[in-house]
Amino acid sequence: TDLEDTTFDKAFVFDTEFPKTGVTQEQLAQMFAGGDTPVPPGLTRPTHWPDQTLPRDEFLNAYEAWRRDQHPTPPPDTPDT
Repeated sequence: TDLEDTTFDKAFVFDTEFPKTGVTQEQLAQMFAGGDTPVPPGLTRPTHWPDQTLPRDEFLNAYEAWRRDQHPTPPPDTPDT
């Protein structure tokens, strides 16, 4: 799966394998994931991701706290037609 053009604006993921997806450091920074989501080689685990796998409710609480702290993201540029 190629995720090159995917926007993960404030998304949460869990138990996701990114190594063969082409995900970028910028995309990782746009999302929230727990300790069960490995980061592809050559990329850095975002500091806002918990280091451990959290129980579901704790994960969702941590995600909501992170999401509330995020600045609004402008919409993507409209492609030229």
